[in-house]
Formats: sequence, C-alpha cells, structure tokens
Amino acid sequence: MKVFATISFFLLSILSYSQNCSNPTPSVIFQQKFNLIAQQKGDMSKLRVANDFMRNACITSSQVKSIAALFAEDSYRLKFCMEASKHTLDMVNFYDVYDAFSTFSTAFRLHDYVHDKQFKGGQPLPDKPGPPIKPTIPTFPAISYPNYTTYKGKKGCEGPVTDEQKFDKIAQNVFEQPTDESKMVAISNAFEGGACFSFAQAMKLASLIEQEPLRLKALKEEYASVYDMANYNLGIYLFKTNTLQKEWANYASNAYNLVVKPGPAQPVEPKCYVTDDDFTDIISTLRGVYFSRDKMELMERWVKDRCFSVEQIKTMMKEFPSGKDAVEVAKMCWWRCNEQKNYYKVVDALTFSTDKQELNQFIDKNSK
Repeated sequence: MKVFATISFFLLSILSYSQNCSNPTPSVIFQQKFNLIAQQKGDMSKLRVANDFMRNACITSSQVKSIAALFAEDSYRLKFCMEASKHTLDMVNFYDVYDAFSTFSTAFRLHDYVHDKQFKGGQPLPDKPGPPIKPTIPTFPAISYPNYTTYKGKKGCEGPVTDEQKFDKIAQNVFEQPTDESKMVAISNAFEGGACFSFAQAMKLASLIEQEPLRLKALKEEYASVYDMANYNLGIYLFKTNTLQKEWANYASNAYNLVVKPGPAQPVEPKCYVTDDDFTDIISTLRGVYFSRDKMELMERWVKDRCFSVEQIKTMMKEFPSGKDAVEVAKMCWWRCNEQKNYYKVVDALTFSTDKQELNQFIDKNSK
C-alpha cells in the first residue's frame, strides 16, 4: 500500500509539473523557427533567437532536444534547455534532452536545475516576484546595421572580417566587464589584437557601453581600424541626442576624408621619426621655456629636420596654454607628420570647438 502511494505521489508530481503549457506550437511554426535558429552563425546568436522563440512557445521534449543539438558548446546548450524546461509540454519525457549534451557534468547541471529549482516536495514552486534577472549574454540595439559583404570603399583593415563565432566571444568578454571604462579597454584590446572588424561589429561592441559619451569615445577610437569605413553614417543610431549624433557624423566624415584609398604600390621610403629618448628631451626643453613665442621658435626649428607621430604632436600642443598657439603647432607639424592618415586624432588635443573647427578645416583642405 505504501509503495502504491509513493508511486502515485510521484506520478502526480510529474503530471503537475507537465502543466508548463497546454497549447502546443504548430509543427510548421516550429520548423520555421528551428531553421531560423540553425541559420545563425554563432552560439550566442542561436541562443538569442532560440530564447526569443521560447517566450511564447510550447514544445515537446524531442523538439527541445533537436534545438539543443544545434549548439556547438554545452554552456549555451545548458542555458537554452533551462529556459526551454519552462515551456515543455511533456516533462515526463524531458530526460531524453540530457542525451544532447557532450559531457555528463553539464547534463547533471540541467537535471539539478529542473529538479531543485522547479520542485519542492514534489510540487511546482509557485511563481514569486523577485529581482530582475540579469542577462547572461549581450543583446544589441534593434537598429539598422551596415552590410560589408559587397563593400568596395576605403578600408581601415584589409580583412578578412572577424567571423561571427569569434565575434560572439569578444562581445561576451566586453559584456562581462563590470564598468563602462573596463568595457572600453576590452574593446580597445580586441582591435589591437590584430582582428579586423566590420563597422556593424564596431557598433555592436560600442552599444554595450551604457554611457553615451563614452560610447562615442570608443567608436571614435576604433573607427580608423574598421573594414568598411564608408558605412559610418549608420553610427548615429547609437546615440539618442542630436548633439552626439552630429558630433559622430562630423568626426567620422572628417576622418574618412583623410584616408587615402589604396592605389598602385609605391616605393617605400625610409620612415622619418623621433625616438622616445629624443622626444623626452624635446618636451623637457619646451617646459624649460617660459614664453610661448620662444617655444614657437623652437618648434619651427625642430620641424625642419624631424618627423613626429600623432601622439607626439598632441603632447607638444599641450605645452602651449593658448588654443590659438596649439592650433598653429598642429598646422606646422602637419607637413612633418609620419602618419597623416590619422591626423584627425590631433584635434582631440584641443579644448574649444572653434579651435577644433579651424584645425579640421585646415586638415580637410590640405589632404585633398
């Protein structure tokens, strides 16, 4: 009698738990969604589309297993199955889903989740209001993103563009950073690591930064290295205010116009540059001179037989308190800069918009 009661209690538990949903998703719709998930290139994209489908779905255990098999990594497979367990019609057959995992440890994690999180004493736990669940994967704004596949314009990197699976891992790393500042560092490291990103990918990485002024700064810093530079116009959709939208459009337009489109190969000339030690001496000399006119005379002498990098020019400009003098230094050094294609970055060393506008006009005029 006790055995019969125990079995009856267990069956009632399973049956009560199976009431996750009662209206099965039509097989035609399921197949459409399955195909859409399968078409995604990376596990992160697959998980995003699959979870969107599951919000209003009611599917069988075998269908859950079919979708789970589309993921390359067990970690994403586990996240999907956890969500799918809340929308499964026949939980009595859910054990079959465990066969989709490549490791026993991950399958047991799903089992523990289904058992411990959903049951207490054989009964489903009642829904309790709680704190919002923090997303575990990045989501990107639903805006227009440019397509680079047929791109023929100026390029900041030669390609190939980073594939979606590698990009998903980079985006996940940025997403998991605790602050906007650390996210900026992670994005910068990704660009400096030799990868070639499309402008759409750069937009998505920048969108993970909450503060829009920092988002703008990150996009500016990485723009010169994106594959499809001419697609910069769509970047305005990352910003809510007209001010930031205009700032981005003006910045990108000036930066794009400075880039020389590749032509026939030319003989490579020896690069002219100032070593770090020599530059340290130059800065020390500037700081030892009090009057701006004397500093300017030194600059005029140095630019005759030296070539400076963009960062060196920005550093020298900061030794001149007057914005007008700083602009003159920038104009003077334009002709002796060994990386003119990045000269638009020199504008960042100026404080006032009038000075920035004057220098931008000078650069635009002399780069044509």
